[in-house]
Amino acid sequence: MAGSKLHFIGLFSFMLSCSLLASASAASLKVGFYAQTCPSAETIVRKAVNEAVSRYPAMAAGLIRMHFHDCFVRGCDASVLLKSLPGNPPAERDHPANNPSLRGFEVIDEAKASIEALCPGTVSCADIIAFAARDSAYTAGGIYYAVPSGRRDGRVSLSDEVLQNLPTPFFNATQLAQTFARKGLSVDEMVTLSGAHSIGVAHCTSFSNRLYSFNATHPQDPSLDPNYAAFLKTRCPPPPPAGAVGDVTTTVLLDVVTPYRLDNKYYSELRHRRGLLTSDQTLMDSASTSRMVLHNKRNGAGWSRKFARAMVHMGSLDVLTGHQVLPNVANSDPSNTSNIDIFVIEASGSVLVNVIAATDITEKILPALIAFVPVNNDPSLDMSNVVVREFSPVDVNLHAIMEDVDFPSLQTSTSSSKLNKST
Repeated sequence: MAGSKLHFIGLFSFMLSCSLLASASAASLKVGFYAQTCPSAETIVRKAVNEAVSRYPAMAAGLIRMHFHDCFVRGCDASVLLKSLPGNPPAERDHPANNPSLRGFEVIDEAKASIEALCPGTVSCADIIAFAARDSAYTAGGIYYAVPSGRRDGRVSLSDEVLQNLPTPFFNATQLAQTFARKGLSVDEMVTLSGAHSIGVAHCTSFSNRLYSFNATHPQDPSLDPNYAAFLKTRCPPPPPAGAVGDVTTTVLLDVVTPYRLDNKYYSELRHRRGLLTSDQTLMDSASTSRMVLHNKRNGAGWSRKFARAMVHMGSLDVLTGHQVLPNVANSDPSNTSNIDIFVIEASGSVLVNVIAATDITEKILPALIAFVPVNNDPSLDMSNVVVREFSPVDVNLHAIMEDVDFPSLQTSTSSSKLNKST
């Protein structure tokens, strides 16, 4: 092949973070995804969650909410974990809907660190969040369900996308239904998942309008139980004049009856006009959802089963799975990462992959990179003829291109069973 003319197919630059791949072998979610590659993963997450909830019972609500906020923005890809980077647009976690109210980052970090010590580069952060939400539901409410896994972590996190996708606490039932429908979730699933507000807290800023400035006719929301409103006013003072900074730290329990128990008492409170948020009470006041509220109120066991199914469905929203190389993008967390640049060229029916990396590339990752070949959809391409050449680290960030390139002499080798690495 000395001096041969080779057709350059493409060059990608990306970063390995929590996990570049959920796995190099699955194209869809499945229960027991890590049974062979990291069998202790779910046990490790469960231990971290149990310890956190035992210290701080409200953490269960925080972890369930994190899963919801993650899945509704760009799918369940752990993008909610990514931090804002200087010079880039702010990330999801810095949006007011998440900062400072979103809790549980340290629990995910702890679980991830323990898993990495046993199974490096195997379990995605997106799956850890899904496991943690399930374990929180079990710890707080005895609700257990198997979590299909195999998610990959996303590389993009943009604050501007949060309000485009998350419902606000001021939504009515129609707006809530529309938001959930855009994610492929039914109205009944929306009402069912709202039962997560059986645990957790809300900031005064999320509902104080119901106490002091509901509308021109009624300063106080008439749908709110007067005694409950009086109690809330003892916790949340009137908002300050326009332009002044108000109280952004005080919180109130979402459910005062069983505040740390994930159960169907939430729906009983709605029946008694004690839903804290507008988006809670509207479920009882709307003709399209009130019967669902009453059904869940009467049937706690049935609601628990529906909640488990809805959590599994939500956990499948727009997931990234299988083998995919993603471009280097804004707000990728650079900590504990390796910059890798790959280009694939085609020559005489064989493929050469050049890998430029700061660290060794294991054979677990390499097959995933090869998975994007055959090039040009050429069915005659022999995928067993693969050579990987490792070079010194370089600082490049190029885009996919198509051009003809003259290369110097390149050595090839063949293996029908495994990827060969040459220097």
